[in-house]
Amino acid sequence: MNEVEISLTGMDYFLVHGKDIMFLCFGFSTLILAVVIARAVWMAVRLMRKIDSLTDIVIDYLYKPLKFVHTIEKFLRKKFE
Repeated sequence: MNEVEISLTGMDYFLVHGKDIMFLCFGFSTLILAVVIARAVWMAVRLMRKIDSLTDIVIDYLYKPLKFVHTIEKFLRKKFE
């Protein structure tokens, strides 16, 4: 029997299996892109939560003095009417 041994070396391997290598690289790049996008969304959500917490604190600090001024104003109106 005559066995033919095919040995692919160097550039020949890439030429023969180019399509498979391309799809493999495309799959890895898609996976990396999904991880990067998920991380960016997670960081954006974290940032929005911090901003929301900060606005709650600012509103609380602004609301209390304004409520106090409004109470004093109502009291003084009743006194001087």
